Amino acid sequence: MVWVILFVLLQPPERVPATPLTVEESARREALTRYGLGLMQTRRELPVQALKQFEAAAKADPASPVPLKSLVKSYADLGRYPAAIRTAKKALELDKNDYETAQLLGQILFDGKKYPDAIAALKQAADSPTVAKLPAKRFGILRDLARVCDTAKDWPNLESAVRASLAIIAESRNALLSSPLFSDEVELNREQAVLQEKLGQALVGQKKFADAMTTFRNAAVLFQAVNDPIGAKRVSWNLSGVLLEQGDNEQAYAQLEQFLTLKPGGAAPYERQAELLRRLKRTNQISATLERQAQQNPKNEAIRWVLASELAIDNPAVAARLFREIADGTTDPKFFAQLVRFYTGVSNGKDLLDLVDRYSKAARAGRDDEEPGADRDAKARLAVERFRSLVAAMKVEPKLGELLIRQVRAEGQAMLVRQKDTRELIVGFAEQAGQIGVVETLLRAAVQAGNPEAIPALLTCLERQRKWVQEIELCNRLEAQQGVRAAYNWNAVRAQAYAEIGEGPKAMQAINNAGKSADIILLKAHILCTFERYPEALTLIQGILTEPNVTPKLKQSAQLRLAEAYNGLKQFDKADVVYRELLEDNPDSVLVLNNYAYNMADQGRNLADAEVMIRRAIEIEQDERIRAGSPDVNRGTYLDSLGWILFRRGKLADAKTVLEQAAQSADGAPDATVWDHLGDVYFRIGDQPKARTAWTKAAELFKDNHQGRQQGRRDEVLRKIQQ
Repeated sequence: MVWVILFVLLQPPERVPATPLTVEESARREALTRYGLGLMQTRRELPVQALKQFEAAAKADPASPVPLKSLVKSYADLGRYPAAIRTAKKALELDKNDYETAQLLGQILFDGKKYPDAIAALKQAADSPTVAKLPAKRFGILRDLARVCDTAKDWPNLESAVRASLAIIAESRNALLSSPLFSDEVELNREQAVLQEKLGQALVGQKKFADAMTTFRNAAVLFQAVNDPIGAKRVSWNLSGVLLEQGDNEQAYAQLEQFLTLKPGGAAPYERQAELLRRLKRTNQISATLERQAQQNPKNEAIRWVLASELAIDNPAVAARLFREIADGTTDPKFFAQLVRFYTGVSNGKDLLDLVDRYSKAARAGRDDEEPGADRDAKARLAVERFRSLVAAMKVEPKLGELLIRQVRAEGQAMLVRQKDTRELIVGFAEQAGQIGVVETLLRAAVQAGNPEAIPALLTCLERQRKWVQEIELCNRLEAQQGVRAAYNWNAVRAQAYAEIGEGPKAMQAINNAGKSADIILLKAHILCTFERYPEALTLIQGILTEPNVTPKLKQSAQLRLAEAYNGLKQFDKADVVYRELLEDNPDSVLVLNNYAYNMADQGRNLADAEVMIRRAIEIEQDERIRAGSPDVNRGTYLDSLGWILFRRGKLADAKTVLEQAAQSADGAPDATVWDHLGDVYFRIGDQPKARTAWTKAAELFKDNHQGRQQGRRDEVLRKIQQ
């Protein structure tokens, strides 16, 4: 295959053919040239330039997997993981035996915590006929596969991967020893012992305890043979687990004590120790034993976590002090999950919010307007990580909302001296608990008392409750106050509120008085669209796009507004051109993918393409949130788009599942469109009571909402309720 030759330019000049090249041959040569240039840029360590050449090569010759293979690595190196995943899948469609691309895909998916997909990709790599003749390469792939299966607790696939690895050691020992994987016999024998240990863990996961005991004892013998006492004692940990499962608590504790002589890290060994002492009726020894372990192993903070959790049962005050001490020295999400559970269990909202305040201040370097995560020194980065771990743990604690609302009532206006992040967190919890009115009352009193810190939170509260008239009244009152007047663009805030309640002339007067910046012009275009004045909006947007030196960010915002206007005019072909141009610039823009897919679904066209598009948007969004450590991996509005597309395609059961999930999400629950769509699904499957309930919710949310007026959405919902 010509692709294996480095570069056409390195070859002697070709004779000019007597007849013109075919289109296919011309494209192939263009692709080959681009590919060669990409390789040269890679060697010069110019990754962005190399990427552009590989993209051009792939576009010129879409039937060849070779440039796609290089693209996968380039995307991954630049952190463009969705593009790397998408390109790897396309490359593997063209060459299913490409074990290197399949292995890289598996590694990327594993890093994104997409374990089932990672396992499938790595199994494809390991099963490739090409790699079957390369035992060392296959062994490396199986090692990756075992790591993913272990993390995912996929015990059958872990067992298969480990047994395949052991077979390679038995059959191709010399090939492994001559590879870079192993330096000598001792290292290979140690690997064999580790694999036996992994096999035992896979058997335990499948409750094959007798086989697991035998396997662990074989592993212990192998560790002793290579003079690895640490490995042998680690096997004691595994044996302890098997014995615990079998109810042999005395022997389980004896094996655990052998393992504890290693002073292991993490919390799990000490949690097991506390559990075994309870089972052995030695509960009174737990605290003293853990304190002794903590003294003997001071580098392992996790022992103190376990001790704090145990103390919480009988001595919560001491436990609270210990939790606070530990919190300042760790960023581990598992610890913060324990800490939040503790504070919730003892109903101590004050100390928890104090901790949020302190960590927020450290993460923002003491400034409310500094984004957590800014590139600062190592100490500051740890503060950011600690703050995010605490907030993530709070967001997944189901009973925390009620506790925080009680704390807000107790603090009153004193809550407003807390950090901005803390206040926003409280508003979010209050909304989820259906108690946002409590926070609104508090914020109103604070604003009335002249506290400027309460203003943005109160505006957010009013907007989330769709209290547009009250927001306008607040703007009018605050605009007249000395010292507050210049703090906000009150006309811009007022304009959006007037637009929501259908006050067109007042909305236009306010937005015309708001200024002439590009952002304000685009906001004006959006307001014009809410009143279905699309030609006027179009003129404003096109004016922005024709300005010189328009920034990429502003251009994207303007193009999204442009597509909105074209859709309003039912010029769908022109909207499609805009969306395709946006995706050409950024194929992984979640917002563009969602908007494009939803509009196609709303128009009842290209539904199969729309489903592919929105699923890709959701996948990218989930991947980004997972990599960022967010506890909320789904966005309700994107799930709504998927549910609506599934409904339009007649996939009612799937649509019901997705839309119910969207209606339960933080951003989907207050969205009238979500409930309208869910009502349509219920009606179509014959559940009329649930349909009326969902439509009634939608009608309420559509009131005082521009979406409810557009195309008569609210009137339509009211008619559906009566049918």
